Amino acid sequence: MVFVTTSDHLVKDLQAYQQAVKQAKTLAEENYLVTFGIKPTYPETGFGYIEADKNPGNDVLSFKEKPDAETAQNYIEQGNYFWNSGMFCFKAGGISW
Repeated sequence: MVFVTTSDHLVKDLQAYQQAVKQAKTLAEENYLVTFGIKPTYPETGFGYIEADKNPGNDVLSFKEKPDAETAQNYIEQGNYFWNSGMFCFKAGGISW
């Protein structure tokens, strides 16, 4: 199992983080490539975004580059966009390049 994470994130809710990692591990064991999105609290233009399927919200539809302010606001209003954390979990043998 490979867990790629960044070194500059502040984790305020350790219990929720541990639950997300546990869920990611379960999905990765089923050969899914898991990416971690962060629910945005404001329209940030310095992050890329992940567009998720609205139902149930676990499937990634697209990755978006850092948007302008108007586009970021639109992402927030749609409710199915997340900041791209740059974190991934996957089975080492499950990814082929």
